[in-house]
Amino acid sequence: MIKNSIVLLSLSCLLAGICSCDRDDDKDNAPDCIDLGLSVKWASFNIGASQPEESGSFYSWGETSDKSVYEWSTYKYFRKAVTLSGQTVPRDSIKVTKYCTNKEKGYGEFTDNMTVLEPADDVANICLGGNWRMPTEKEFQELIDSCTWTWTELNGVQGCVVTSNVDGFTDRSIFIPAAGYRGSRTHFDSRGSYWSSSVNEDDPDNAFALVFYTETVKQTLQLKESVSCDGSRYVGRTVRAVCP
Repeated sequence: MIKNSIVLLSLSCLLAGICSCDRDDDKDNAPDCIDLGLSVKWASFNIGASQPEESGSFYSWGETSDKSVYEWSTYKYFRKAVTLSGQTVPRDSIKVTKYCTNKEKGYGEFTDNMTVLEPADDVANICLGGNWRMPTEKEFQELIDSCTWTWTELNGVQGCVVTSNVDGFTDRSIFIPAAGYRGSRTHFDSRGSYWSSSVNEDDPDNAFALVFYTETVKQTLQLKESVSCDGSRYVGRTVRAVCP
């Protein structure tokens, strides 16, 4: 269900449904986990942030630290394919070295058939410890299907308040800022772009990401949200953690 009007986000709405989540005691500035009545609970703010409206840090898929340049050449699990003469192959030069289900995309026809990030490559688990992790593609889809998404602003930052439609949890929400993404050049556009932990099994140099944005249709604000598989793994996106 999509609500198109701009609304003020209630602090009490954000704080409703706070629950405990196993986490390492030595992790600083850990978010609260918000129970929306779904299969997982959602963090109250992004990895690298300290408030719901802050973007936090940007990460390539499967990397656990941010960086200044987001390109295939700087991606951890990338190698250039070469011919016998040592020349790179322009169209087929993108070859991955981990999380590969298709030998045509693997370096040296490498495959490991891994489809979800291991804890060591999951920045949410690295930063927060305990049971925190990045959401899967299916968990993002559940967040879309089971909640009302409303484009709004929080402390001057555009984004979506995501309110549960589950009986008994309809007073509970999280705010997800539209922090944009980073590619070969820096992008600051008014869209949300969040990594899942799921690789695209059909095209494993891509991974699934939550994308949401607005567009104006006949002077009416139209909110669009989806889980997209068209996400090159080198792109820097924000991360919102989940826990059981």
